[in-house]
Amino acid sequence: MENNGYNNMLDLTVVVPTYNRRVELVRLLKSFLKTDYLLINEFIISDNHSSYDVYETLKEELPTVFFEKCRIVVNNCNIGGQGNINNCFLLAKTRWMWMIGDDDIVTESSIDIILRDISSDPECAWFKYSTSNIDALEEDCSMNTLHGFIDYYFKEKRHAGNLVFMSNNIYNLHKLAPYIHYAFDYSYTFVSQIIPPLMGLDDRQIYVKYRSESICRYSIPANEEQWNCVKVFLGTATIENIPFVSLNLLEFRKLKNIFIFWPMNSFVLWIEKNEHKIRRTDLLKKVYNTFYCPTRLRDRIIFALIYFQIKYKIRIFTFFKNVWKYNKH
Repeated sequence: MENNGYNNMLDLTVVVPTYNRRVELVRLLKSFLKTDYLLINEFIISDNHSSYDVYETLKEELPTVFFEKCRIVVNNCNIGGQGNINNCFLLAKTRWMWMIGDDDIVTESSIDIILRDISSDPECAWFKYSTSNIDALEEDCSMNTLHGFIDYYFKEKRHAGNLVFMSNNIYNLHKLAPYIHYAFDYSYTFVSQIIPPLMGLDDRQIYVKYRSESICRYSIPANEEQWNCVKVFLGTATIENIPFVSLNLLEFRKLKNIFIFWPMNSFVLWIEKNEHKIRRTDLLKKVYNTFYCPTRLRDRIIFALIYFQIKYKIRIFTFFKNVWKYNKH
């Protein structure tokens, strides 16, 4: 491991919110062993009351020099995923914070990339990086208004799902301090971790930068019980409740649409695969009406079939899916 000529520790904390993902958490932390991890000020593991001993697991699995840089914080009870994510803003004591999902993996050059950016532009409030393995590649650009943020996605047709992804964000906690409380005020949005920079852009008091380079790779969670598409979609839809003063009604709708990370066919296929998670079909209809409502008759029929399949336990959609080869479109 090289330190590339940098001798001072970074004013950067890595915070990992985690819950019952022992294998994934160890894999994530071990991925740092190929980086200049000694430059990181501290690694904080925010454990949402897992059923295993995170401290003993990491002590056993990690090299001593790495483990000694780790601080494990265990919640007294499970406070929910978004609550645990928001707590990261309170745990980090450095100027910069890198929040990483416990099931992701960092790239070997990640710390070098972050070091270069935060050193060259310490006034930037938020760096967002590309996520190459989910085809979410960004342009190198700066934004200082919420209008510019929205235009970036609509003019450039970027991958909107990159906003929901958590691990590619570096936060300047000093610059975002006046806006962090909004993450807690609107924690039900399921994207509350990026509300502070959005509020700062709305206030025109900060600027943010998107970067074309990647600092992590997305990994599909092994425990699908921790991922509920309907729950996340309904949460992100409530971003319309946030009091952005610079947006009109049309711009609010555009902002909401930016958070649609799946096309309708992916949403329908998720429904079929996860029928056991869906107890209220009216919520399916609410997601459909909020985010999709496609104009093509074929898509309307497809949603109607999957809806009635879930509601009445009739395998209608499963039969027609093979006929239409829906999963290939």
